[in-house]
Formats: sequence, C-alpha cells, structure tokens
Amino acid sequence: MDQYVVKTYTGLEKILAQELKNIHAHNINIEKRAVSFTGTPKIMYRANFECRTALKVLKTISDFTISEAKDLYKKAMDIAWEDYIPDEHTFSIENDIISDHFDNTMYGALLVKDAIVDRIRDKRGNRPNVNRKNADIQFTVFIRNEEVTLFLNTSGPSLHKRSYKKYGGIAPLSEVLAAGLILLSGWDPTTPFLNPMCGSGTFLVEAQRIAQNIPPQIHRKFFCFKKSPDFDEDRWELILKGSKMRIDRRPPTIIGFDNSREAVNGTKANTMKAGSFKSCQIYNFDFFKYKPTVDSGTVLLNPPYNKRLPLKDNLRFYKRINSTLKQFYKGFNVWLICPHEISLRQAGFKTEKEMTVYNGPIRCRFAKIDCG
Repeated sequence: MDQYVVKTYTGLEKILAQELKNIHAHNINIEKRAVSFTGTPKIMYRANFECRTALKVLKTISDFTISEAKDLYKKAMDIAWEDYIPDEHTFSIENDIISDHFDNTMYGALLVKDAIVDRIRDKRGNRPNVNRKNADIQFTVFIRNEEVTLFLNTSGPSLHKRSYKKYGGIAPLSEVLAAGLILLSGWDPTTPFLNPMCGSGTFLVEAQRIAQNIPPQIHRKFFCFKKSPDFDEDRWELILKGSKMRIDRRPPTIIGFDNSREAVNGTKANTMKAGSFKSCQIYNFDFFKYKPTVDSGTVLLNPPYNKRLPLKDNLRFYKRINSTLKQFYKGFNVWLICPHEISLRQAGFKTEKEMTVYNGPIRCRFAKIDCG
C-alpha cells in the first residue's frame, strides 16, 4: 500500500478522517490541516472523487533529512523520476518550505526541478518540460527544518473547484468549507435544510449533493492521477459506475433565500449548472422578515461581513440576527459562522458549541446557537 496525505482546512480534519474511513482507507492519522492514510490506488481515486472536505490528495514519493541545502539536490537525484513522468509529459513543482537552509523557498523547488531534469536526461537522453500552470504531473516539496518529504499531487488543481460557480458573489465561500460545515452541523438529510443569506448558493449545492450522496467531483474531468503511468482506467470506470448506483433519488427539502436579487439570480445560475436547481427552493426574501414555512430542520447562516464596518455596527447587525432567530427559529438546529472578532455573547447569543474554522484568511467561529 502507498502512503498519502490529504490536505484540508483547519477544523475539518475529523470530518475528513471519517470520510476516509468510509472509503476503507487504512492507518488514518489526523494532522494539522491534513489527514494521512495508507491505501491502494483505488482508495486514492475514491478520495479524490468522493471526499467532500479534501483539498488535495498527495502521494508520498520519498522522505529524508538534509543538513544543508545542496543535500536536497543530491538525494532527489536518487529518486526514479522517470517512473513518474512519462515521455512528452510536462511537470511542475509546488513548495511548502520552512527551513533555515532556504532563505528563498523557491530555491528548494529549483533544486528538485534540476534533479528531475538531470536524472531524466541521464536516463532517456532528453529532458522533460516544466509547465507552471497546467502540468500533466505535479509534485510538492515539503520541508520543515531538516525533514523533507516529496509528494506526487494526484489531484491537480484544488478539489474545492467543483466547476459549478458561474456567479461568485461578493465573498464566495469555498465549496470544501461549505460541505465541511454542513457535515459538522450534523444535519439529517431527511429533514429540511435552510440557508438564509444564501449568497452564491454554495451551501445549497453542497447540501443537495450530501443529501443525495452525489460525489463532489461529479463534473470534474481532470485529475493528475489520470496522467500517471500506472493509471488503471478500468478501475476508475468501476468507481464511477459504483458512485452512480449509490445516488439517492429521493429529493431533499433545501431552502435558500437572500434579500439581494443579484445574489438570488446568481444562486439560481449556480444551482442550475450544478444540477441542483430542481432540488432547491430559492427565494428573494429578507431574513429579518421571513417566517419559515417548515417547523424544524437545520439552519446554516453565513452573514455578510464587511471588514470596513465599525465593530459596533456589526454587533448591532448580529443582535438583529439573534432576535430574529429567537422569534422564528425555536426548535431548529441553528449554526452560524462569523469572524472571530465578533463577540456572539455581546450580541446576545447563547451558544451550545463553538469551534474555530477559517474562511479564506479570516479566522472564524462556527457556533451552534440556542434559540430558546
């Protein structure tokens, strides 16, 4: 079995570990913003295709220690790169380096690039080409002090790119974060899901796919593992067929609304492209005036956040949210994500549970709200 590391966001590690367990990965270990596991190529294919909270699935090529920068080139030269890069395939290298040996992190990537080119030229008599934007084969150099790990990126572009966002909105939420928050909320898909202030509709699409067990990468055409010499197309086709057989055809109850007509139109466009439109009820309603048409369910609220707005005005806004929740949403399973600097207690909220997540670079709290 091979060793893999799956990248994710802060706060979603346990959810990702459970997803990997569900597809029968072995030796699962939770790390910082990542989960490692061992598994066969089949498990790697499924992790890329089915794990909603995965950003990238990296296969470990080699790990070793260095005592100075030039050791990186020497040890990288010992790796059989010709087994990873077929003839006429391009490659690229990302770096994640924190080490006193490298003042310029790009230098570490350059050393590995040189080792790859020199080794393959020695073995084949020609050199592979670098393509920084759309490489067939992608590698990652990970260095912490003197510890080095070289990875093969089996995913390619980040898995948060689900290919359905025609409309991004003012502050679009990552698809991976949206799916992770829904799973963290404990939503039972047989009950209604409500998303006030729905923005670009990311929560609606991810909720529909969770409810009906539709793979998050259902529309993705390119994965880097397809370019690998050992790609098993027959195995991949079986995974695709199996995923279609597991789709739940029962329509869920998913309700999204926003007071912005532009956001509502954007949500409709995104859900249409995602194939979720028929499963979602989308309205142009004001959260502060709307009374739910269902008696219970899960509410996931991501209020707009303007960093230029004075804190006292933000607090006033959140106090209105709290008042509306207490008036209309008693008995609902209510969750709210907001920047960490917003004091929910000062805004009058009573929280049952809180956890830290990141919306892009913004440190946020994800809280379960007691509506009384």
